[in-house]
Amino acid sequence: MGHPFFNALDAFGFTQMQSWIVLVCLLVFLGNFLGGMLYSISRAYLGAITPRKLSERISFRLFLLSELFLVVFIVYYHGALIGYVYPGHILFWISAMIIAPLLAIIGSQAMYLLLSKQINKNIQTGKKRRSTSRATPAAEAKNSPPEDFKNPAKDFLRGKRTPR
Repeated sequence: MGHPFFNALDAFGFTQMQSWIVLVCLLVFLGNFLGGMLYSISRAYLGAITPRKLSERISFRLFLLSELFLVVFIVYYHGALIGYVYPGHILFWISAMIIAPLLAIIGSQAMYLLLSKQINKNIQTGKKRRSTSRATPAAEAKNSPPEDFKNPAKDFLRGKRTPR
């Protein structure tokens, strides 16, 4: 008797190797779907939204991590466990690598539909903060001390001596 998960898959005619593929894909797909949902939830409840580069977004990092995980498993599975690759395997893995980020997008959009009011409010708050932060440096520059007196501790750490 094995694990109940593998017993359930045996009922559908899966071998143990195929069951491992199903388990890994299930973990990656659910991770992407739930990660997409959590991304939208965090956008709704973590305050003002500021624009970020693609490489700094949580969703992009989730995409890279899941794709890396899939590639490592593919190499391990076909290199160490079975030792061969059929064209059907290639087609399956390509479709799995495309489906994973699509599930993240679907999860994110599903939560966006539910939380769109809050997310849009946070986007507007972020725009207001950016517009006020652009206006304030000019006003602060008029009232700020000269460059020599801004941070003497920083100058000391850089090896500059302050005049006495």
